Formats: sequence, C-alpha cells, structure tokens
Amino acid sequence: MKRITSILFVLTLMLISSAAYSQNYYVCDSTGDDNNDGLSESTAFKSFTKGVSLFSKVSPSGALLFCRGGQFYVTAKHKLVNWKCSAEKPCTIASYGDPSLDAPKIVSSEGESALNFEEGGSAGGDGGYIVKDLILISTTGKGTGVRLYNDVDDVTLENLHIEGFDLGVYSAGSNPADENDPSVNMMNDRFVLRDSVIINNTTQGFMGGCNDCLIENNHFEHNGETRGFDHNIYLANKGQYATGITIRNNTLYKSAIVDGSCQGVSLVGHGLLKDVIVEGNIIKEDAGKAAYSCWGISFDGGYTSDESFLNITIRDNTLMNMGGNAIGCASCDGALIENNTIIDEAGNLLAGVNVPVKNEDSIKSKNIVIKNNRIVTNFEKATGIIVGGEHSFSVLNNRIWSSTSAFKECIEKKDANIDTDTSTNQCENHEGVNLQSLVNAPSDALTDAEDVYEETVEPVVDTVQEVEDQVTEAVEGVLGAEETTSSVNETNSFMSRFSSPSSTDAENTGTTSGSTSSG
Repeated sequence: MKRITSILFVLTLMLISSAAYSQNYYVCDSTGDDNNDGLSESTAFKSFTKGVSLFSKVSPSGALLFCRGGQFYVTAKHKLVNWKCSAEKPCTIASYGDPSLDAPKIVSSEGESALNFEEGGSAGGDGGYIVKDLILISTTGKGTGVRLYNDVDDVTLENLHIEGFDLGVYSAGSNPADENDPSVNMMNDRFVLRDSVIINNTTQGFMGGCNDCLIENNHFEHNGETRGFDHNIYLANKGQYATGITIRNNTLYKSAIVDGSCQGVSLVGHGLLKDVIVEGNIIKEDAGKAAYSCWGISFDGGYTSDESFLNITIRDNTLMNMGGNAIGCASCDGALIENNTIIDEAGNLLAGVNVPVKNEDSIKSKNIVIKNNRIVTNFEKATGIIVGGEHSFSVLNNRIWSSTSAFKECIEKKDANIDTDTSTNQCENHEGVNLQSLVNAPSDALTDAEDVYEETVEPVVDTVQEVEDQVTEAVEGVLGAEETTSSVNETNSFMSRFSSPSSTDAENTGTTSGSTSSG
C-alpha cells in the first residue's frame, strides 16, 4: 500500500512538473490587472512592463503572450533574458485571443527599444527565442524595434510589423566573452528574420552581423533619412568575420529617402563578411527618384579599419531604377554575380555591375565571376559592366542593352582586366526604354531582345505588383483603419548616432558599428 501511495505521489509530482514546464504568462490591457498572477487568460497582467519583467521566469517551451486588439506601452528600458530557453525548447513572445482582431501593438512612446534581448555583464550565450505576430511601433523615431546584444543565439523573428524606430532590427555587438564559457563567440548565431514588414525607420531597416542567419520574405520600405549612411539592409561586422548570411526573396524599396529621392545603398555590406548569399530579391525605386548614391547591392569599404568580403554570391535578383551602380563589390575575394536583371527606366544608372566599385583595402578583388546578367541602361553615359583592379576576372554571357545616344561603353575594361576576354557577352542598342513599353509594346530596336523582355521584365513587374498588393493587404489587416504617425525628431549625423552609443551600447566591444564614410 505504501509503495502504491509513493508511486501515485511521484506521478502527481510529474504531472504538476509537466504542467509547470510549459506554463505561459498572459498580458491584456483591457481585462488584465498587474496584481493578477498572469498564468491564465482570465488572470492576465495588464501592462507591458509587468509582462516583460517575468520573461526570465517563462519555462522552456513556454510563452509570454499579449492579447490581440491590445495596445501596450514601452515606457522604460528593459533587458530580456531567460537562461532556461534553448533552440530545442524555445521561449516565445507572441499573441493570443480573437484572430479577427489586430495583432497586439507594442508602442514605444519614450524612445526605448520595444524588445531588447540582452543579458548584463560578460557575453554568456543565451538564446532560444521566438518573436512573432506583433506590431512594434515607435512614436519618437528613436530606439530599436528588436535589438540583440551580447551573444544572443537561436532567435527567430517572424510576421512582425516594425515601424518608426531609429533601427528596425539590430543584431548588435557584444561585451567581452565570459572566460569560463568557451562556447561564447561574441556573435549572434542562427538568427532568422522572415515574413515581416520593416518600414519608416529613421536610419536602418536591418543592421548588424550574425553567423548562419537568414533574412527572408520581408518587405523593407522607406528606411533611412540621411544621404549615403542609411540603408534598408546594412550588414556590418568588425573584429571577426560574420559568416553564413543569406538574404533571400525580400523586397527593398525607397532606401534613405531625402527630398523625395533615394540617397543610400539599399543593401550594403561593410566590415568583415564571409559566405554571404544575396538571391531572389526585388530591389527597386520609383523612376527618376534615385540619386547617384542610391545603389542597389554593394559590398565595399565604409570604415577606417581594414575590410574584406569573402565568398559573396549575388544572384537571381531584380534591380530597377537604381542610381550610380546597381551591383558593386570591392575588396572581394571570391564573388559570383550571376543571373541578375538590372533595368534602368529613368536614365539614372551609370553602371550595372562595377568591380571594384570603390578603393580597396589590403585584399584586392580576385576570383570574380560576372555571368548571365541582363542589363538595360537608359543613360547616355552609362556602362553595362565595369571591371578593373589588380586581378583579372571572368565576364561571361551577359546581355546588355544601352541607349543609342552616345553611351559610354557596353563593357569597360581597365587595369588588370584590360585584356579580359568578353567575347561571349552580347551588347545591343535601344532607342529608349520604360518598363511599361517593354511589357506592352517593345520598339523595333528591341525586337531581337523581345524574348528576354517577355521572360524577365513582365514577370518582374507582375511579381512586384503582387508583392506590393500582398504587403498592403497584410499591413491594412494588421493595423486596421488606424493610421500610425511617427513624430520623428530632427535627424543627426550617422556618426553621432552610432559613434556616441547609448549607455547600453557603450559596453560594445566593436564587433558591429556604424560606417565612417558614405556608402
């Protein structure tokens, strides 16, 4: 009998332990009370502050949940860390309740970051977090939507709307590593950002470095307000290589808008980056709204320290109405630039592909392959492809259409590439081009290239419209009829924002930092 009782007692403890193991905390502004225990929907907390204060107590596989239709204000600095969470049993911050209601709005009204994942002291390698189905809004143009600092690993951000901050998402640097934890590398590893809308942030949509991370199926729009220094996506890392970054199937639009025009590279990489793949993205601007500094994709120097980019792949992207250079690389050792479609409707583009696009540091661009790209320029001084530098490259099977009015060159070869064989490339002329005419009524001068336009331009235009329609529907569905207005403070220079960090960032050892020159 005693044995049976003991067994029942143990089973009871196991059941209790199992129930507690996946315990959630609930927060609801309309029905909650911070004096509640927060352990059920009927006993939810009321405030954001109370909810995040207990994030460290969420059990493995548990969640901190905010009610749909609610609005929660971030009024003080906070740090989110939970050492019980892991990639195998992640902790989640998400929504609950009536799916017909808007996603919960986390509103930063005092300039603080909405979700700040950071443990204090030495980098210790926490992580195992999922954040999804939330609207993150700043009304001040300050702070960060989601910030990762101090070696935060295995983080997934999905189905978020992030708007009005200084930085949309910031994968930041780290304090020195804990000497007793050899697994810590002072990097944010295995980070995922997907299926999200990141718009109207005053400096960067995404900024930072990470290892084995993925940025996929997002819409970036109107991020940045300073010429040359702000970007939709800004990959940056110092001190060690950020390795294994994939940027795939995103739409990037209206980068660094100043006086109504794009004034900054939409997707830029500075510092030390290795094994980066940029593929299947749509990068576009409105016709005639791109200044020279409005480049599409570029990996090049932006710091005073030595920079290099190893094994960079840029493929299957569509770039429309860029200014200056559509695709560039400098100090790149191993770069494959292939199957990209570049179309200049308004006549702003000077070069479709340019390597090296800037002065180079100690590593000089080599092992470069530029092949199977389709480039349509529409400016009398434009060049389809420019190759130079200290090493010869491979330039193969590209098709380039240039304006007949005294265009500069189809392919410009200089320095070590003066004798590069470019005989497999096709260079043709046209009488002027706009996207609508390409789709509906190609001119006689373009008859030979009609198959290319039908195969590439029309699907691209349709895809862009589909993406825009989907994003519009998603945003309207999330935000409802309410128009969110961000009152943005007067824009300071880029260096004042990043070289004079906040008290939290002052501990940063410099694995990630802002640029010291435009680009």
